Order: sequence, then C-alpha cells, then structure tokens
Amino acid sequence: LTYLFYLVVFSSLVRPRHLLPIMPVLGILCGGGFATLFEELSNVSDQRLVAGVMTGVLVLSLYGPVRASLVLVRERTRTRESQVEIVAGRWLAENYGSERTILYDSYSYIPSQFPHATRTFGMTYPEVEHLRPSLLVVRDAIALDYSNISLATDSRVGEVGYLNSHYFYKYLKEGKISEYRLAKQFDRTAVYEATDAVIPRDVAWSRLVTMLGEGRILGLGRARERMAQIHISAGNKKEASRQRQLRDESRLKAGDRYRKAVNLLREGLLSEATAIFDDLMSTVSARSDSYRAAVHQQIARSYFESSYFGKAADQVQKAVLAYDGLIEAHFDLGVFLIAKGEATRADSVFQKAIDRFGPIRYPRPLLSQLVKYGIQSEAAQRAMDAYFNEARR
Repeated sequence: LTYLFYLVVFSSLVRPRHLLPIMPVLGILCGGGFATLFEELSNVSDQRLVAGVMTGVLVLSLYGPVRASLVLVRERTRTRESQVEIVAGRWLAENYGSERTILYDSYSYIPSQFPHATRTFGMTYPEVEHLRPSLLVVRDAIALDYSNISLATDSRVGEVGYLNSHYFYKYLKEGKISEYRLAKQFDRTAVYEATDAVIPRDVAWSRLVTMLGEGRILGLGRARERMAQIHISAGNKKEASRQRQLRDESRLKAGDRYRKAVNLLREGLLSEATAIFDDLMSTVSARSDSYRAAVHQQIARSYFESSYFGKAADQVQKAVLAYDGLIEAHFDLGVFLIAKGEATRADSVFQKAIDRFGPIRYPRPLLSQLVKYGIQSEAAQRAMDAYFNEARR
C-alpha cells in the first residue's frame, strides 16, 4: 500500500514510456493493493469518513499527472512560438498576399491563407521551372540531405535526382540562380522571391502540380540548358556536359509531347496544350532560325486545325519573325488572319507575299476549307478570287 500511494502521488506523464517494461507487474501489484484497500475500507463503520478519504486520495492522484501535463503543454507551446519555421511562416503571412504560389521544403510552416503551396523533399531546377512559383521556402535541414555528392550514387532518389537537388540548393544560396533573390534569411530557413524574369505559367497551379506528379514536366529542356549555363559560369564543365546530355535526351521525346498537345487541343484543353507547345519551343531555342520557324509554323497549323485561329495567327507570326524566308508562313498568316476575322490585314499580307514570292497555289486548300465550313467564307472566297485564282498561276 505504501508503494501504491507513492505511485499515485508522485508519478507523472512526462516520460510514461519508462513504465512500459514493468507495467504488467505494476498492474498486478496495484490491483492487489486496491483489493486490499477496499476490503479494509468496507469494514469501517463511518462511511462518510471513507468517502472523504477517497476524495482526498483522488485529488492527490491527479496532482502529479496534471502538473506534468501543464508543464509539458507550456514547454511545447513556448518551443512552438520560438520555432524558426513558425516565425518564417508568420513572416510570409504578414508580407505576402494569398495569391502567391509557393514551393516549400518539407516540414516548413506555410499558413493556411496560401492555397497554392506545394511541398517538396528536395528542390530541383526542372521542378521550379515547371511550377514557376513566386516564392521558395528553403530549410537547411533538407538542403543538408543533399550536401554530400559522394552519396549521390546510393541515394534513394537516384544519382541524377540527388545531384539536381545538390546543385540547385548550392547555386541558389550562392546567388547564381538569378531568377530568385533572397527575401528573408532566418536561422535555419530562407525565403526566396521570384524576380521579373519568372513569368507565371498560364496553367492552373493545381494542374501544374498534377502534371509534376505524373512526370510531365514543362520546360524541361529549358531547365537543363539553364543549369548547364550556371555550371559553366561556376567552372563545372563536367556537370554542364551532363545537363546538356539530359537536355538532348528529353528532346527525343518531343514527338510524343507534340502529339499529346494536339490531342489536348482536340479536347478543348487550350491552356494545357499551349504549355506543352511552349515547352517544345524551349527545347529548340538553341537551334537555327529556320528550324525554329518551321516548328512555330507546325504548331500554328495545329491551332488552325482545332479552330484556335487567334493562336494560329500568333504562332505563324513568330515563325515569320524567326525566319523571314519561310515562304509558306507568309501565306499561312494571311489565311489565319481571315479566319480570325481580320480580312483587311490579310489582304495586305497576301499582297506583300505575292509581290515578294510570286503567286502560288499553296493557300487555296486552306482557304477552301474556310469556305466549305462557313468560316469567314465570303472573305476567304474573295481572297481566292483576287490572289489565288487558277488563271493567275
């Protein structure tokens, strides 16, 4: 009974796991003690006295656990208030609006006012280029996981993934990734803000996150080339070569991505298709002007065939600007402008193209399609009669 009384009064819940190995024995001892105690108390004639004693014992039994629990809550609350991740999260809430998009390292604190926030267990430049967030929240603890490149080969994320994260954190901290600037440095957490060079994608944040999870990364070729340039500026030619090899490998899949974009257009998913087309153009940014112009023209024809005439005209205009010698692009521009409803401007484009390249039959099939399907049919027929009449060939 003496030991039972000691446990009741002085035991606490600060380290309850310490009792686990001897809990069965303590249960037996305590059960026996309670049985003996109740037998003795039942023989006492003054039961009111018994009730008072039992109440006192109950109050005393609560003292230890309640005191320990209050201390535990107080300590944890104090720790939470001063925890650097909490301080950083509150600073975000005080300085940025809820429209901000955030990519943050795991275990960072991001207030609920930011609905467009995505967690990562290791940032990479391709991931950042895909999402183009306006804020990055970096924790030293996560960056430290990728600090030793000798561990890359055996890493759970693979050698490529490990090195991607290693150099991203390294160059970001050194200020070599100029697309993001340090906005606030805390003890073990840093907040970086996008510069004007980062243009948000015209795709919903939730859609971008889904695409990232599915491995459909936008701007992959651009990201590889950008990292290669940063490696060169840092004197790391070996890693620059590796990034460009990865860039070239990603280009081999360009045909599959192009077909995917065309299918998205047919399904009416314009923004998703446009994002893929933009990504494709980024992978050929280092190619010749004539090659890039041809890609622009092919994309324009895809927009035209899916009745996105404004987009088609914009793309073929880029083709002409990239390489003025692409004859078909000049005539395509006139056709797409008619489809868009800008017949007067189309007349000017056709006249200049004919004066420069001579009358050709190339635009007739496209104009015939417009007439056949009732798309600006009068203007299309008038253009055929005026500029592409069979008799003028």
